[in-house]
Amino acid sequence: MGPSPVDLEGLLRALAEHEVSFIVVGGVAAVLHGAPTTTFDLDIVPEQSEANLDRTRSANRVVT
Repeated sequence: MGPSPVDLEGLLRALAEHEVSFIVVGGVAAVLHGAPTTTFDLDIVPEQSEANLDRTRSANRVVT
C-alpha cells in the first residue's frame, strides 16, 4: 500500500488561514517559473521566527 495522498489545496488554505509566512521551493517553484517538468509534491520553507513556526504547527494540525 502506497502513501496516502496529501490535500495540497487544503494545506495551502490552512497556511493562509493561520497567516503563515512561507516560500515555495523545489519542483513546484520551478514549474511556476516555467520549467518543463512535472511534480506531484509541494516543498515549502516557513519563515523561522518562533511565532511563525507556532502558526505553522497549528496549520499542520488542521490538515493532518
